[in-house]
Amino acid sequence: MRLHTIKEKDGIRCFLHGNKDSYNEIVSWEFYPFKREFGISLDLNADSERTVSFMLKIPFLFALYVTFDRKFGYSNWWRKLLRLDEDRKYDGRRFGLTWNKSDFPETRSGTWRLSLGEYENCWNSTDPKWLSMSFTPSELIYGKITYSDDKIIEVVERDITIPEGDGYPEKTYKCKCKVFESKWEFQRFKKPYTMLRSEVSSEEGIPHPGKGTCDYNCGESALYSSTSPESNPDLAFEKFKNDAIWYRKNYPL
Repeated sequence: MRLHTIKEKDGIRCFLHGNKDSYNEIVSWEFYPFKREFGISLDLNADSERTVSFMLKIPFLFALYVTFDRKFGYSNWWRKLLRLDEDRKYDGRRFGLTWNKSDFPETRSGTWRLSLGEYENCWNSTDPKWLSMSFTPSELIYGKITYSDDKIIEVVERDITIPEGDGYPEKTYKCKCKVFESKWEFQRFKKPYTMLRSEVSSEEGIPHPGKGTCDYNCGESALYSSTSPESNPDLAFEKFKNDAIWYRKNYPL
């Protein structure tokens, strides 16, 4: 067996692999101290790998994610236990209560989601409504919120040089920065909330190692775009460069 550990900015990720030459993990866990989110969730996945995962988040203390994956292979018994028909026999189901924080706390407070056996990988309009229920507290005050980002402020093109390191030579990439306006309109308020954001992209992509947690992501990957709450293209380009360097340093195996 082989233990692989990745240190994140705010926590740690560990993977216990079946043997030293395999990237198929038996157990993986992630631990992040002093997280503010709350949620308890039990995920049962009845695909060909038969994964069982558990998540526990206690506000201001920690967030813990544990996944058991023994690669038992496909099982009719496992599929029937979770009520998966032939059309969705490779899907999974989720059970639990989670608090999903908003990426934009200025406009909404986040959403509670109660899962009672909803499908893990996809949503279908024919699914029974009792499988999951969501509640967004801020909508009691604001009403329905409509988002749009079609107003482009400026587009800037620039060459970005990524320095040599982590097995990659120094190279210059052509990148484009699009500064646009994000707008949230509220049902019960006349004045919308707006902010400027930037999306930096590279058609070629800046290569970096894959995460290496499963068979399908052990090869080389690439960073093609990154969005940040920056109105200054210079700062957006700098963040995109730093993101590319971070991926190269944190995902080597």
